[in-house]
Amino acid sequence: MSGDCQSKNRRQFGQTSMNQSITSRLFSVRLIVPLVLVVTAFVTLLESTSKLPLISALCAAGFCREDQASSDLSYTALDPANPYKWAAYAESLDSAGDTQGATTAFERSLALGPSIAPVHMRAFTFHLTHEHSAEVLTLGHRILELTPAYNELIFSYFADRPMAEILRKGIPHQTAVDYLAWAAGNRTTVELLEIWTWMRENRLTDVKSACGISTALCRRGEYEAAARLWSAWLPSERREGYLHSNFLSNPHFGPPYKTPLDWTLDSPSGMESLRKDGLSVAFPGTENMAYNNVRQLSFVSPGSYIFTAVVEGIGITTNEGPFFHLFDADHPGKFGVATEQIRGNQPRHEVEVQFVVRPEIRALVTQLERRISDKFDNKIAGTLRVYQVSLRRVD
Repeated sequence: MSGDCQSKNRRQFGQTSMNQSITSRLFSVRLIVPLVLVVTAFVTLLESTSKLPLISALCAAGFCREDQASSDLSYTALDPANPYKWAAYAESLDSAGDTQGATTAFERSLALGPSIAPVHMRAFTFHLTHEHSAEVLTLGHRILELTPAYNELIFSYFADRPMAEILRKGIPHQTAVDYLAWAAGNRTTVELLEIWTWMRENRLTDVKSACGISTALCRRGEYEAAARLWSAWLPSERREGYLHSNFLSNPHFGPPYKTPLDWTLDSPSGMESLRKDGLSVAFPGTENMAYNNVRQLSFVSPGSYIFTAVVEGIGITTNEGPFFHLFDADHPGKFGVATEQIRGNQPRHEVEVQFVVRPEIRALVTQLERRISDKFDNKIAGTLRVYQVSLRRVD
């Protein structure tokens, strides 16, 4: 009997303890829920009155970590040597309106990642947004040194700066050729020539840049500027009196440069070949072809001119033989002259044509041509050899 009573008492005591525990937890929940609602209301009120972001409002209320509560710390404190985190921190400060803090954080990120282009690009964008001209040029220069991946983007962001300042502070020497190529489609002729002059002074020009700028100027119709630039750049052994005794460059058909101011040889069948003593064109005798695959652009001023070519014909068939045609580069249908045609077997001799360039003509195209024949036997065969050409003023 005594044992039964003790067991019954223990059960009653356990039940009582459980009821007390449940009551305690319910009491705690009843306290926590109102407390959360109070804190939320406080944060909402604080945000609405102070216009602080949520994290700042929580920190003001004491509900944040130490690194969030201090303006001198951030989550970068957890990884202080990571330049990406410093850049992200700088951007967060900038978003919060702390420009000076963002500047300091970006300085830290750049110091930690001196060769990391994406970090520099983030700092560049920050300074560009805030119109910090000196920093934009300095960072742009460094990014261009690090990688070509951002070239066009950096070049375009430089566009509203004075050209002299861009060249002095923004463009590294190893990027000069790329900048010139970009500028050919995006800057004025005056600026393009300013870039070229700077490159010449710093010995940064090469075949690619010379051909590129002369081609760009010709496409703009700036024929005189293109020709004078080309003449100044040409190696002495290739100049051969260009723009003085001859308005055609490369008169003996050496390997041509890729510019309209030198010979273009663009036959898909490879009919043209360069020899030690000039140009050879072999017609295959398989078709009645219209031929116009050899040409060069020349700057000219008003006056009297004579074009001459030393040529040889070897077994050239049909009634339509090759000849040289000179015409207005801007208005081909308004002006044109031609030499006599070369047919059959003709020993080495000179063909010529004299003409007057009127004031409205600014450039001529000299082109080797052959017209389609209307005869039954019209497939042209044979070889034309051109030893040298010249275009001279005679007044």
